[in-house]
Amino acid sequence: ARSRVGAAAGHAPAPAMPTGDLPPDALATAGWKQILAENFTTDCAAGDFLTAYPGWIAYPDTWDNGHTSYYNGGNSITVADGVLSMQLYTDGTGKPRTETIQPPGGQGGQQQYGIYEIAYRVPAPIPGYKQAFLLWPVSNDGNQGEIDFPEASFEAGQPIAGFVHEVEPPGLHVNNAYAEVSSTAATDGQWHVCRIVWKGDRVEFWLDGTRLGTGYTSTVNVPDIPMTWKLQTEGNLTGTFADPGIDPATTGTLELAYAVAYTPVSVGTGAGTRTRVGTGSGHAPSVDTHHGSGTGALVNT
Repeated sequence: ARSRVGAAAGHAPAPAMPTGDLPPDALATAGWKQILAENFTTDCAAGDFLTAYPGWIAYPDTWDNGHTSYYNGGNSITVADGVLSMQLYTDGTGKPRTETIQPPGGQGGQQQYGIYEIAYRVPAPIPGYKQAFLLWPVSNDGNQGEIDFPEASFEAGQPIAGFVHEVEPPGLHVNNAYAEVSSTAATDGQWHVCRIVWKGDRVEFWLDGTRLGTGYTSTVNVPDIPMTWKLQTEGNLTGTFADPGIDPATTGTLELAYAVAYTPVSVGTGAGTRTRVGTGSGHAPSVDTHHGSGTGALVNT
């Protein structure tokens, strides 16, 4: 068995990955089938992630996040001793580099409703950078909603939070229909287990085994279309590339111990009675500029 690393002085080792299906409930009447169980047991050097993990996708290095950084096409990801590390840094051309990856389609990558869980840590603050792990519409239409958890700035002391962005109308996916902010700092160096539970008309955020708040129920604002799970790091969402910018000397890592996902075997009445809304008169579908800009399909190259 592989040992789980990351147990620096004062820090617990990385948590073990859960395996097996989950029991039935009102939505998943025949239970939740585990469709992704990735604990990163194949080591790889920088630049080799997409080869070592077939089917995974990384945002291309030509895309920016629309704000303060560029993605890096998986080129600053390494895996060693069961831990994936995303390196955040400024390259030789002055571009801050981050990573966004997503699991293969059919393994939590593209589905309607699901449970998604990761174990991650940020060993130290990385000023100017942040994370937004999210569910984003397969249609790439932000008017259909968005679910973010964990989301946090990597400035010192900033908390882990979760958000449900409302379904159109009014058609501005940046609006928050629901938010929960924890008292746990994202950059405290500890391992944290974060789970999204997306059950038709309900969303819950779980941090280290405890639900944040009471959860959110809505027959309008909870997305009910296929979503893609994206594990994203990016520059902070304020300022521009030049102002305030990111100090080129700043560097740091986000580490992942595992990623798991579940899909409902069959959907029962627990999905809720939904009010379907579309783009509506005068509302064009939005594109994923908050989470990467560019043209063409994402491919695993």
